[in-house]
Amino acid sequence: SWLAIATPSEYDYLVAKYFEISACNTVVVGNMANSGRHIWNDNFIEINEKMSDIEIIETIKKALNDKKMIKDKAKIMYELIQTEYNMIKYAEKIKKILNKI
Repeated sequence: SWLAIATPSEYDYLVAKYFEISACNTVVVGNMANSGRHIWNDNFIEINEKMSDIEIIETIKKALNDKKMIKDKAKIMYELIQTEYNMIKYAEKIKKILNKI
C-alpha cells in the first residue's frame, strides 16, 4: 500500500499501528498524536476530524498524485523505524533502565 490511515487513541496516545505502518514502507495518513510529531515530523499526510469529507478526499488525492513525495516520506520513516525502533533498541533501553535500579 502507498498510504494507510491511522488515528491516535482517545487520549492522544501514540499507538503501535503508526510504527507498523511505517515499518511496511507505507505513509501514515491521519492525525498524529502529539508524542509522535517529533518522530514523524512532516513525514506523514495529515488529516483530522475537523476537515470535511471533501477536504480529506482532496488531501488524499493530492498525495496519491505525488508518488515521489510518498516514496520519499515512506523511505525516511521506514529507515528510521528499522534502525531506531526495533527489538534490539528496545532491549538496550530496558537494559539501561535496569542498570539504574
